[in-house]
Amino acid sequence: MCDGIDLVGESGFDGEWHVDGTSGHRSWRSRRIFRLSSGRTRIGRSEKARTGTSNPVLIPTYSPEKERRTLNKNVSVLIGSLRRGSYARKIAHNLINYFPDNYNASIIEIRNLPLYDFDYDDPQIIDKPTPPEYTLFRKTIKSSDGVLFVTPENNRTIPACLKNAIDIGSKPNNDVIWQRLPAGIISHSVGRMGGYSSQKNLRLALSYFNMPTPGQPEVFLSQSPTLLDADGHVTQESTVEFLQNYVSRLVQLIEQNTDSR
Repeated sequence: MCDGIDLVGESGFDGEWHVDGTSGHRSWRSRRIFRLSSGRTRIGRSEKARTGTSNPVLIPTYSPEKERRTLNKNVSVLIGSLRRGSYARKIAHNLINYFPDNYNASIIEIRNLPLYDFDYDDPQIIDKPTPPEYTLFRKTIKSSDGVLFVTPENNRTIPACLKNAIDIGSKPNNDVIWQRLPAGIISHSVGRMGGYSSQKNLRLALSYFNMPTPGQPEVFLSQSPTLLDADGHVTQESTVEFLQNYVSRLVQLIEQNTDSR
């Protein structure tokens, strides 16, 4: 018994997004839910203490779908440059910090992926086994809830290393890792075009896999060296807000597509 109400067990958790008024950072606040003998539900004691009332606070029945959306999410960040000190890598490190606390965003290295060769995936070819780098890469992306591409432009198109990674993930045909995976795309250039051609060609390639992407505005970062300080941080407030907004829209897209894969 609790306050004269029979509790027959915990139903799970519920909660809501909290937005910090100063930093704009979003975090999920969870609450325990108890199932009552009447079939209704109530929030745990912490909610009662907050509201200052002895009456139970009733909320909608626990939803397994909502609980799945609050669990930690994994986002793979792929960089279209192999250079150790590339601007794309510095930009990616900034973006990782913009994800909510329950999101694990991490860079997945593609530098050691062998050039794609269909012989590796052809069951009739027995003397060329699938490289372990392929297997690990495919497993990592498959376990991701979303992917974020951060890329420069090479000769008006996608850098070869990134196109190679996309090709590796597109096979075998019956197990494509990119299928319906939410994706964000951020391109940059040292000039004024912001990697436009690279991003448009990348979008064309990804469209084949039904990958949902955030809508407008797209992100083309021009004159990227001027956006970073000596430590590689994006310091211009308007650019930070613009990038934070894009990451927030990608997060929203991931939440909406949690059960679609």
